[in-house]
Amino acid sequence: MLRLCSTARTSSLLVRALRGQPRLLSTSENVAAEAPAKLMPFEEYLATKKKLAPRVYVTALPFSVLGLKVSADVFVYMHPEVFTSDPSEVPLIYGMDPMFVAGTFGFCSALVAYFAGVVVVRAVWGQLNRKTALALRMREDDFQRRILKHRTVGAKQSDDYYGDKIKSIADYRKWLREQRKNARQAQAE
Repeated sequence: MLRLCSTARTSSLLVRALRGQPRLLSTSENVAAEAPAKLMPFEEYLATKKKLAPRVYVTALPFSVLGLKVSADVFVYMHPEVFTSDPSEVPLIYGMDPMFVAGTFGFCSALVAYFAGVVVVRAVWGQLNRKTALALRMREDDFQRRILKHRTVGAKQSDDYYGDKIKSIADYRKWLREQRKNARQAQAE
């Protein structure tokens, strides 16, 4: 019985692959049941992406503050002489002013923590909204395949090579016209 189920599962993956449907990242049955039957509409994809980006970036700010706090604590722990000695006799750190070193390390720590926060927030959002995240990922993959398919690789490169400026269907159509025009110009040369 187990072998029959395994064979049925394998054949369904094979059929899905032949139809061009993307393979799900997880093989658990509950995620497979949540998979959308068709792609998310382009307008909804753009709206979801537009709504999600600022939320992720703002939600990641506390990670930046935490990184700055950790950096300050580490600096105080590693260099206590900066805070206990006479201000005119503060020793240099790495041949530089201690405030410059502390500021540079603090800034770098806050920046790294912010980007780590973006990754963490996106991962948590993806786990809490599996169905929407999967639909968004599938639409993003489809969109990138279309960009790759219609992109002109010729003498004159477009300003929007990756399609980053596409914010609506009208923008996408304009981008396609520009790519066709570039392809004709490349063939004429």
